[in-house]
Amino acid sequence: MAICKTVIRGVVITGVVAGLAAGAVAVTAGPQALFAIVGQARDKVAHTIELAIDDPVALRAQLRELESAYPERIGEVRGELTELQQQIAQLQQDGLVAQKVVEMASADLASLKDMLARAESARTGAPYTVINVRFGGQALSLEQAYSRATQISNTIAAYQTRVSDAERDVTFLQQQADRLNELLAQLETEQAELQAQIWQLDGQIEMIARNDKLIDMVERRQNAIEKYDKFEAVSLEQVKSRIAKIRSTQEARLNALAANRGTDYETKARTTLDSERAAKQIFERAQQLSQPKPETVEITPSGATQPAQDDGSKSVASVERIVID
Repeated sequence: MAICKTVIRGVVITGVVAGLAAGAVAVTAGPQALFAIVGQARDKVAHTIELAIDDPVALRAQLRELESAYPERIGEVRGELTELQQQIAQLQQDGLVAQKVVEMASADLASLKDMLARAESARTGAPYTVINVRFGGQALSLEQAYSRATQISNTIAAYQTRVSDAERDVTFLQQQADRLNELLAQLETEQAELQAQIWQLDGQIEMIARNDKLIDMVERRQNAIEKYDKFEAVSLEQVKSRIAKIRSTQEARLNALAANRGTDYETKARTTLDSERAAKQIFERAQQLSQPKPETVEITPSGATQPAQDDGSKSVASVERIVID
């Protein structure tokens, strides 16, 4: 099925491109010309599909094209996967850097807040005293220290956003990487199956070619028969009857060719038994005819013994009894 889908997809794309090109030319030719060109494009697509499906040469070419396309597709997927993995690694590194910035800035902000709290306590105890906060090797006034704390807080928020964005992007890219890995595994499996079954597909394509030749031969023979047949098929029933006759003849010939030699032995056995049975019947009839006719003797009152008179009405095998008066 996969091969048929690939064949149909290829020829459809070819036909559609041809149709679009014709459509672009027909923009200035008017509606009638446009409809005519669209109809021609549709017919061309259908004809191309039929040729690609029915032609064994086209099927074999599509099979070879499919076989040669797998290495290119696998290489493209592997390249995309490598690039994606590099992007994931870069995002993970950026996320680690942003997380480190958040940690360092949070530590500085905590230290600065502690110093600002102590500075406020000192200013409360001595309102007219100038109080500075030393941070980062610099002496900052309270206003500068508060401004610096605000900057650090904003920095922390920005880098926390970067950390979240990096984690989200890494998750999304990792999902894409998983899909690419699945696609790569699928392509490699299909390639292995195709290479393992390529000879079977070639055999099936060869069978299609032989069937086409057989169908063509039968059709040409049938056309020749119909050409010289004086009774032309003029009704649906006649066509059905003729088709049934052809099918029964073909099936009988195929059955005769496919029958094993056991049928010949069975026929010989039946013939031998029939011959033996006929010979036995002939022998028994000959035995009955060859038996001697028994002699009939009559005893008369005078004591004379004489053979009985044969009137010819008794059968050969009958035995006359002795009569004593």
